[in-house]
Amino acid sequence: MKHFGIYHPPTSFHWTKTALIYLGIAVQLVLLVLLSTLVESPSEMVIEALLAGCVGLYALGLLLKFKGLGEYEILHGEVDGYILFLPDGIQVAGHVYPIETIEKVAFSGIDFMGATKHTDFLDVTGFFENDQSMGVNNTLHLHFNDGSVLSTRFQKTKACELAEAKDAIISYYLKEKITYLEVVDILCLTAPAEWDALKKLKQVHPQT
Repeated sequence: MKHFGIYHPPTSFHWTKTALIYLGIAVQLVLLVLLSTLVESPSEMVIEALLAGCVGLYALGLLLKFKGLGEYEILHGEVDGYILFLPDGIQVAGHVYPIETIEKVAFSGIDFMGATKHTDFLDVTGFFENDQSMGVNNTLHLHFNDGSVLSTRFQKTKACELAEAKDAIISYYLKEKITYLEVVDILCLTAPAEWDALKKLKQVHPQT
């Protein structure tokens, strides 16, 4: 059966190339402001040096960003354990949750390994990083009958990888644990004939 690796994000702040570059720029800008406000006639040479330092750091960031095109991002955290979709339950990190204890199964995120990451200059931790995703920005949400929710980040190696667990996901759909639109999305059903076939399954296999 298809396994999906569980992603454990870092529990503390982690430095990135982008964060270090923006920190360097911020320090020089602060020095520039202090120099301009506290010194009556600041040296033009020092001011120019600080401004040049800011421009130079930003240019270095752009160079690193260009160099990182087509390269995988550095993964902070780790992938350990796995999710397994079973016909009558879902196994998360070795624990099986019976499907009858789950009210709703939901997914968020459309990430996968090799997906191009789009960032802007306001992203102070990721703008200058490598642009190929490691595929860990996906989350499985299990809503239980008692009102509790278990959310687990996981990795996909390709866009439609969840389709490899199609039989189990269809069984959740027939048990009304996951919505029609969610199934269409995660199984990458794009043809009208596939949509109709999914709807007709409910008529052929009523909920048990």
